[in-house]
Amino acid sequence: MTIDPSATDVFRHGLRLLLDKDNAGWTGLWHEDGVPESPFAPDPAADFTRSAR
Repeated sequence: MTIDPSATDVFRHGLRLLLDKDNAGWTGLWHEDGVPESPFAPDPAADFTRSAR
């Protein structure tokens, strides 16, 4: 019998992998088609040059 971990357990395990700098273990938690996104990433189409100011 297998017991599925809760979302909290998976989150804590992933956080522990990140803190341990185990990138291979952390990315192993992802689906093969998963795409990481950051809510604070700059807009790639934004113009951050001096002339835009």
